[in-house]
Amino acid sequence: MSEKPSIRILIVEDEPAHVEMICLHLERAGNMDIQLAANMENCLEAIASSPPDIILVDLHLPDGGAIELLSKIDGKVPIITMTSRGSEEQAVEVLKSGAQDYLTKSPETFAAMPRTVERAVREWQLQRDIEQANEKVRAQKSLVEALLQNTATPIFVVDPQHRVLIWNKACTELTGVKAADVVGTDRHWSAFYAQKRPCLIDVVLEGSPPELLTEWYPHHSRSESLEESLQAEGWRTGRAGEPVYLTFNAALVRDTDGTVIAAIETLQDITARKKMEDDLVASREALTRQHEKLDHLFKQVEQAKQEWEATLDCMSDIIILVDKKGMVMRSNRALDELVNAPFTDIHGHPWHELLAIPQGAEDLAQVRSQEFFHQPTRRWFLLSMYPVTELESKGTAGQVITLNDRTEIKQMTAKLEQANRELKQAHVQQLQSEKMASIGQLAAGVAHEINNPIGFVTSNLGSLEKYVAKLNEFITFLSSDFMDNLDPEQREQVALRRKQLKIDLVLEDINDLLAESRDGVERVGKIVRDLKGFSRVDEAEHKMAHVEECLESAINIAWNEIKYKATLTRDFAELPAILCYPGQLNQVFVNMLVNAAQAIDDQGTIDVATWQEGDHVLIRITDSGCGISEENCKRIFDPFFTTKEVGKGTGLGLSITYDIIKKHQGEIHVTSREGEGTRFTIKLPAQRVEST
Repeated sequence: MSEKPSIRILIVEDEPAHVEMICLHLERAGNMDIQLAANMENCLEAIASSPPDIILVDLHLPDGGAIELLSKIDGKVPIITMTSRGSEEQAVEVLKSGAQDYLTKSPETFAAMPRTVERAVREWQLQRDIEQANEKVRAQKSLVEALLQNTATPIFVVDPQHRVLIWNKACTELTGVKAADVVGTDRHWSAFYAQKRPCLIDVVLEGSPPELLTEWYPHHSRSESLEESLQAEGWRTGRAGEPVYLTFNAALVRDTDGTVIAAIETLQDITARKKMEDDLVASREALTRQHEKLDHLFKQVEQAKQEWEATLDCMSDIIILVDKKGMVMRSNRALDELVNAPFTDIHGHPWHELLAIPQGAEDLAQVRSQEFFHQPTRRWFLLSMYPVTELESKGTAGQVITLNDRTEIKQMTAKLEQANRELKQAHVQQLQSEKMASIGQLAAGVAHEINNPIGFVTSNLGSLEKYVAKLNEFITFLSSDFMDNLDPEQREQVALRRKQLKIDLVLEDINDLLAESRDGVERVGKIVRDLKGFSRVDEAEHKMAHVEECLESAINIAWNEIKYKATLTRDFAELPAILCYPGQLNQVFVNMLVNAAQAIDDQGTIDVATWQEGDHVLIRITDSGCGISEENCKRIFDPFFTTKEVGKGTGLGLSITYDIIKKHQGEIHVTSREGEGTRFTIKLPAQRVEST
């Protein structure tokens, strides 16, 4: 495989960091010859000394920029402009000014710079080749028209609709009819006849029956040198009204496919031959010379055809002409390179076999444009088909097939789609984070509101206990000292009343009720504290915290999900505080505890354990639930993946859990068997250096 030719690149950039990044990626390509210029003055000196193959220039430099450079070099060298902050309007202005490409500086742009440069140089060279080819075709056309216009022989040309295309000066000299009066019309007959009737050129175009041809031109014959042509002679009225004897030669002009594209007629005044026999030989020689000129003209047309074929060979797009059966008739060099075979081996073969289209997929021919994957070269192509029609039968004679390489576009599209998916995922995760923050703020507000009534209830319970103690003391006093001063009947009435009111039972039970009430208030207070700790509204930054406290808080929050379905056991080791985001760890533990409870159908167990290994703290949450299949274990941390029923899960809980653990520079692992339960193990660093 031959080495790629070296590309000489001039980089005009005043930012050293950008220069370094661009050079780094270009040098990796191995075929880049790099020259640097820090300003516009150095750039112009470098171009004057040795013009590069391409220029990479900053849009704005201290002494100029890309727009100024484009105006100075006038398209002699392709230019790619670069800018740190671009806009659509700016891009349009730069590209209109003649730039080959417009790039916004970024690591992705720098990484793709070798391909960008190679593509720009290739496109610029192809553009120049096409312009040169078009110039040659225009020159050939101008030459043909100049030859026809300036030849001494009267010549005019009509299209298949009998409209005059060319009416040369000699024709005007002979007939007195100006080109402006007939070009674009079908009034060429007016130069020879008083009333409209077919000229010889019309007869050739229409293929009139012999009897009409004889009526119109008594002296006619088929040309001996040109097929599908007629020659005739006869008297006509000359420019000054005098009789002249003219010869007419008319012939069809066909393109390379055999389609009639025009008809040409030459005129010759041979009046002198009629008057003088000795002029007959000279007139015949003039006619012969005229035929030679026509031959020369046809050769020029053939040359133009060959040059057009050479132009097609310069194109990177593949162009194939096939017949009705799909056999290759003509193709450009790009097809030879694709199938790695000369045209002699390609001609006459089915086109779909050459392109390795699978058997049965030939129905691509029924679609005007279709993308397909070329397996041998691993490239994507846009295949387009255009029917070629025969003029006489107006049926399809074949097809022109073009293939445009879309590999780079497909790859870029795939990258954009991936970026779009990642953006959507990030957006949903952001919404989930905002949702959790809102829930946290709500929880903090609720906790704050509950704290106030709990405070005065706790205070009132304390006061009530003191009052009950005093009442108990007072009743005891009455029962002992006061009762001794009563007569027996009064003591009996007091004792009866005390029994009816169950004062002894009330005094015995009221202390138990107060103790239970205080315990309940303390439990509510603990739940409120855990709820406030779970919200962590005031802990936006990381801080030192104990994992077991986060776990206890999460257990209290998730207890309503757990208590009816599982028995929870704790095995907490004595661990050091770690540097973390407590609120985020609370979210992780609540997600995992709720998932564990939901995995248990009837009754089961949930075990929570912690321990330390070296510089890491480990947390293990085990449930006896339904378990996870091996296939799903590989996907449970993927965003939006869930095994729950529709409407019962978003598929984001474990994905967010995974992201939070990674944010803490930790690890999370899962082991599970269907029907036996699941175990999640989290590993966090005891000390963590904050990531930048």
